[in-house]
Parts: sequence; structure tokens; C-alpha cells
Amino acid sequence: MKVPTRLLLLSIVLPVLAVSCQTTESSDSQDKTTALPTRLAIVNQSGLYTETNHYAAFPSIIRTEREIVVKFETQNLQALRSAKVKHPHYRPVAEPVWVVSTDNAATWTITTNAPTIGKVLDNTFGGALPDGATFDLAWHYIKGTTTRPPFVLNIYHGTLAQPSWSEHLPIFDHVYLHGVSRMPDGSHLACAYNKTGVTLYQGSVDGKHWQQISHIDPPAGEPFDLSEGSIAVYDDGRVVLVVRADWSKKKDPEEKFKPEGSQYFRLYQLDSQDFGKTWSQPHQLPIWGQPAFLLKLRSGNLLMVYGHRSAPYSVRALLSHDRGQTWDAQSEITLQTFEPGGWDIGYPVATQLNDGRILVAYYGYLTAATQLDSPHGIFSCVIKESQN
Repeated sequence: MKVPTRLLLLSIVLPVLAVSCQTTESSDSQDKTTALPTRLAIVNQSGLYTETNHYAAFPSIIRTEREIVVKFETQNLQALRSAKVKHPHYRPVAEPVWVVSTDNAATWTITTNAPTIGKVLDNTFGGALPDGATFDLAWHYIKGTTTRPPFVLNIYHGTLAQPSWSEHLPIFDHVYLHGVSRMPDGSHLACAYNKTGVTLYQGSVDGKHWQQISHIDPPAGEPFDLSEGSIAVYDDGRVVLVVRADWSKKKDPEEKFKPEGSQYFRLYQLDSQDFGKTWSQPHQLPIWGQPAFLLKLRSGNLLMVYGHRSAPYSVRALLSHDRGQTWDAQSEITLQTFEPGGWDIGYPVATQLNDGRILVAYYGYLTAATQLDSPHGIFSCVIKESQN
């Protein structure tokens, strides 16, 4: 059964903060006489990083010609608690860790030394460049504070140890980037957000130069702001943007619109037909969860993975067979359930492997403790498309 995405705007809320991005190499062409796969199936699941004295979060995937790298940050729980910040996402004692597979996601090796890389095919936290290099748009709070400089553009050639080119980009000051996708001409489309709404930027082929191309205001009269998004770009100019909606204390100081119920933790979608220059009005999706990550698959389907931030707390995936015009509720599967659980899970990212399987990475609870400073680990799930 296909569920129409255009529903009435309803109130929704959610406070949080973080970043995750996407690039895509899929072609839009497909044989129209061939039926698209309509279901998803789990191949295997792995705990990539399960140290119970650490808080690990926000994985990204870098897929190269010879290996797959899952990059994330960890914080020692004792040091994190000593820092006395309000939220682990301020990352006061964060250290990078990499998990590497050289056998197509069959086995993984943990390292605190940045790996060397070959030609990059996909980077879910930035993009792949024509010469085989990769870039990301990174940020960090100043240690022990809630202040951060503008985003830094890092370009890596051959190794992830040190960027070969790095520069602060003032255009990304006072915003949070969340979502990058490659355009048909090799340039890049990125979305960012702050309390004024969601802004779209186009970046040059080399990733060094960016300009604002559109802005999406929060829905008038609604008690929430739009925030973290993910983008899927098609060759004919269609762009699908799925964003989360965060409850606004300024708009709703008494939290009247923050009930525990079906309107909490919803996703909204906007569509563009001119590569992100203009947008439809946001419409609520029949999907309870956030934030989301979109991935165009070689079959022609569009994959969405997201955190279901209510019981049963889980990470889920589903398909659209018509480029995001509708979402197939019957295709939805649960990749992993966290029980007991809480809202601090998810931020999944995904890439499609050479054999067509799909690797999804995300974070979540390691123990029965569900406080903000409880142990969190990094997990992966390999899934595949099927006809039934």
C-alpha cells in the first residue's frame, strides 16, 4: 500500500542538535519495463563500537574503491561528566575513531589512527570530488562552551589524517549544516538551518565556493521550526528535501503543542522542480521519527532511514518507488530496536555497496541506562532490496 505524503500540517516538537550529510552517485535512468524492488530485507547487523565507558555518536560513511570507513566521535564518560556540559552533543571531550572494512562490510577493524584512502566514491558527511578526493563540512564547539566558529571545509587526498586543504567558510556561520548531495553537473547542494528556517546553498565542483540559492521560512502559525534535513537530487531538476520539525519555546512557551502522541517527532517534506531554487510548502509525512537520511538507489527507488524516537525506540527504513512522491508503508522495516530506549538514538547514514546491498550506520544505547550521559555505541545494518 502506498501512503500519500501530502497531509495537513499538524503541530510537532523536538529539541536536539547534530549533523549528518549525504552524497549520491546514482543515475536517474532506469528500464521502465522492469519492476522496481518493493521490499527491504536485513542481511546482517553489527555492533561496530561497543565500549561501555564511552559515549559514541554521529557516524559518517566514506566508501572508497578498496575499503569502507565509518568515522565517528567518542567521549570518555568520566571525562564527559567532569566537563559538566548540559548535553553530550556539545562534545567537550570528543575524539575521532574510525572503523574500517576491507572485505565489503563482512568484518571491521577499529582504529584511532586516521586511515589512508584510495579514490572516494561516497562520503555521507560531505562529498566525493572528481579527482578521487573527498571533502567534509565540519564544526566543533570551543571546548567546554556552547560557542562555535563557522563551518570548516576540509579536503582530503589519500589520507584522512590531515586535510590537504582547509578553510573556514563565513557563509556557514550561525547555521547548522545538515545534508549535502551532488548535482548532475558535479556541483553540490547543501541545506542548513537556524531559527529563521532552512537555507539551501550551491557549492562549486571543487567544494570550495558556496552561494545561497533559496530560503524556506518556518510554517506560519505553527509552534515549531524546521531544522535538520536530507536531500535527494534528480537529473531533471527534482529535489526531495525531508526535514525535522523542532518545537519552539518562543512560539509555544507553555508547551501546549508538545503532547505525547501521534504528532510528536514527525518528519516534513518539501519538493523542488528547479534544483532547489524554489520549493513547495512543507507537508507532514505519515512517518513518526527523525532525523532522516535519503539515498537514491541504483534500482530507481529512494531509500529513507530514520530514528523512530518513541517506543519501540528503533532505527527504521522504507522505500519510495516514485522519487519521493509517495512512501510505501508496506516496505518499512526495523533495522534495530533499543529496549529500554529513549530519544537519543539514530542519525543514520547509508551508502549502496558495489553488489547492490546497502550499508546503514547509526548510534544508540549500549546498556539499560538511558540518561544523556549513558553509554552509547555505533551500529551497522546491511540491508537489500527484494521483490517480496
